[in-house]
Order: sequence, then structure tokens, then C-alpha cells
Amino acid sequence: MSLKVEAASCFKTTSICILLINYNTINYFAMGRYEFTRLLEMKLSFLLYFILFSLNLGAFDQFVLANKDVVKIDKIFRTEYEIIKGLSGIASDNFADDEAALFVFRHNSDRQFGMPQTFFNIDIVYLDKDLSVVHIDRDMEKSPYFFYPISTGRVTKCHYVLEFKSSSPYVKTIQKGDKLKWKSDHFSLEQISGIIPYRKLE
Repeated sequence: MSLKVEAASCFKTTSICILLINYNTINYFAMGRYEFTRLLEMKLSFLLYFILFSLNLGAFDQFVLANKDVVKIDKIFRTEYEIIKGLSGIASDNFADDEAALFVFRHNSDRQFGMPQTFFNIDIVYLDKDLSVVHIDRDMEKSPYFFYPISTGRVTKCHYVLEFKSSSPYVKTIQKGDKLKWKSDHFSLEQISGIIPYRKLE
């Protein structure tokens, strides 16, 4: 992470802290001490999540595969914008064979993934809420330019999605019915899901 990016992230976080402090000062006079304390606790918890995810702590999170291999989660997509963009625009050199991207949704629902402006073939692994593999789209063709035909996967009911480079040795070992395991020193998947603004993405 460059110094410029770190400075921008710190400025953004500081600005939000100032806004929260000013807003909470007004709230203190508009409600009782108990209600104010509960509200402040919720906002501080959200602020902590925001700061940690702004620092891209997804790089320290992992999935344990059925064969006990461990895959590093390089990117976590949770907001509507992040999920729509996904791996579009990411150069092949910036996404390693031993990494995966995780898409987190609030609900188990039918979803379909496309491949606009992608620069490497992708395998898409669909997981239910218990992290069991329900379907895999193999070797989805890259679409580096907008006028290329865009590959689309099968409509699949899922709660989480993992995307790998098709050249990844890890994804080749994953089969339908496998049960994966989330491993993180920071957050559970339920906590990550709770950070998504409450708006259905279907």
C-alpha cells in the first residue's frame, strides 16, 4: 500500500470519526444516557470494522479446502459496487494462482456471474451458507475488452462465491459437495456479512 493511499485512508477515517463525534454530541442531549450508550457502542463497532477493512485485512484471511490445503483470500467483495465490479480491470500479474477472491452476500439466493473486462480465465466456486460447494463454473473465458463476447456462468443459488484463476492448482482439487472452512484472526463470515448495507443485491 503506497504512502499516498495510506494518507487518503487515514484522512477518510479521521473525517468519519469527527462526523460521528459531532453527531453523537447532539444525540447525547436528545436521548437518555442508556440509549446514547447503546447507540455509541454500535457506531464504534461499525467504525472499527470500517477501519480494519479499509486496511485490506482480507489478505490475512483464508479458506481451508477439503484436502486441507489453505488458500489465501486476497480480496473480499461485500458492497453492491464491489460485487458488480469483482475482478474486472485487475491485471493477471496482480492476482496470483495461490489466491482467491471472496464474494459475501446477506442471503442465499440465485446468482449469475459474468466476466466483463477480465484479463485471465476464472473458475467460479459457489458455496451455500454452510460453505459446501454447490456448483463450479470451470475455465470461464476472459473478456479483456468490452466488445468481446462476455462469458456468463450458470444461475446458481448460493450464499458465498470464490473466484480463482483457472490456472490455480488449488481450484483444480475442489469438487462439488466439498465442505470448506473459513479461517480468520479478524472476523467470522457472519460478521463480514453484517457490514453489507441492508439492501438486497438480487
